[in-house]
Amino acid sequence: SRAREIIGKWVEYYNSERLHAGIEYMRPKDYYSGSRYELHEERKRKLENARDRRRAANLGRCVSSQTVGTMEGDHTKLSCEESLISC
Repeated sequence: SRAREIIGKWVEYYNSERLHAGIEYMRPKDYYSGSRYELHEERKRKLENARDRRRAANLGRCVSSQTVGTMEGDHTKLSCEESLISC
C-alpha cells in the first residue's frame, strides 16, 4: 500500500542519511557498522582544518594594526593577533 511505501522511505532515510544527536551526530548505519571511530576521527580532523582556514582568512583580512579609541580619546594600537578573539 501507499502508506507502507511512505513509511519504508522514511525509515530508510532515518537510518541511512539522517544525523542523530544521540549517537554523536552520525547516521545509525555508520555508527552501528563499526566505522564510527574512523568517522569520528575524520570529522575531528576536518573541523580542525576548517578552524585553521578560518583563522588564516581572518588574519589575512585584518589590517596590520587596529586603532581602538577610549572614552578619553586615547588611541591604543593592537596587533592583528591581539585584536582577534581566539576560537
